[in-house]
Amino acid sequence: MITVSHSFIATANSIRYCGAVPVFVDIDPDTFNINPDLIEGAISDKTKAILCVHQMGMPCDLEKIIEIANNHSLPLIEDAACAIGSEILWDGKWEKIGRPHGDIACFSFHPRKVITTGDGGMLTTNNHEYDAQFRLWRQHSMSVPDSVRHKSKQVIFEEYIDLGYNYRMTDIQAAIGREQLKRLPEIIVRRRELAGRYFELLQNLPGIVLPTEPECARSNWQSFCVRLPDRSDQITTMQRMLDRNIATRRGIMCIHLEPAYESQSYVQGQLSESETAQNRTVVLPLYHQLTYSDQDTIVSELKCAV
Repeated sequence: MITVSHSFIATANSIRYCGAVPVFVDIDPDTFNINPDLIEGAISDKTKAILCVHQMGMPCDLEKIIEIANNHSLPLIEDAACAIGSEILWDGKWEKIGRPHGDIACFSFHPRKVITTGDGGMLTTNNHEYDAQFRLWRQHSMSVPDSVRHKSKQVIFEEYIDLGYNYRMTDIQAAIGREQLKRLPEIIVRRRELAGRYFELLQNLPGIVLPTEPECARSNWQSFCVRLPDRSDQITTMQRMLDRNIATRRGIMCIHLEPAYESQSYVQGQLSESETAQNRTVVLPLYHQLTYSDQDTIVSELKCAV
């Protein structure tokens, strides 16, 4: 399966859980997303699907990727773990990531995401066969859901017609998620406001390269990632910030550099942009309750740290 190394390790792990092999291609340095121009060269007769990642909430160039997937009759899975609330310009209209535009979109509700249920996630698909299969797998492939059996006026014995899993979200988590979804629009507005202010505050900082939002994309700004000046050391910069009580994160990891993937993964071409992004970028604090005063302090300390 074709995907990127420049992502959290769960992206590649999900491929290996299926007994498949991830084939890593490089990213576009501006968006930190998979470079569509490199996908076709990685396709072989063994390729079963394409897994793109809407990295840090920034939508991929789905128009190009879907065209490639369709030309080769390959399913497209969207790793939208960070992208709930993000939008893409599609046929002249703004549409939410997760419609989905590919075959399946996968979301995460981990505590670091824009909205959370504590943990867990969600799948969306327009394919009725996939939908039925996912609903089976999530509850041990039980032929009749327990909710149906409990309400029935007749005795029902369920069957287990396939190897299933315990992928259920608890009722408590679901209740939290439903309330979080109600707040999602205001959260996105606030995050976009804060991201816009970062752009204003950082635009004249020498050497700092700001993230790029293509005209066809609207990010939820799950993360705000900046590229450091060439003279700056990533770890030193982050430590100086931490010494001032400001927590940052390194740029998104490269899976192919991790011990678990030294022998199992297959790298298609050079991943120089991915490695540079991991080693030369820093993710600044951005969350709904962040204040303007907080941002002023963050930017001031960043100027000193670099």
